[in-house]
Amino acid sequence: MTPSDANPGPSASDLISQRIAELEDWRGATLGRIRRLILEADPGIVEAWKWATPVWSCGGLLGALIALSAGALPGAWPDAVAGAR
Repeated sequence: MTPSDANPGPSASDLISQRIAELEDWRGATLGRIRRLILEADPGIVEAWKWATPVWSCGGLLGALIALSAGALPGAWPDAVAGAR
């Protein structure tokens, strides 16, 4: 058994849910709404937790959403957008 097998920790989905719950203002509501839209768009989309922020992918990185004190900063990868055309 490797150390990572012994204690895998929370899933990315759990970490994203926890982050949404921590943001008790409009940022949490906005992150939750965007998350629902992303997951409804394609059942093959995978959630990940990278760089201490929610990240979504589907055969490659799609985007991330960073909640800052003054707002929310969405990020999309150009290859993901070009592949959607």
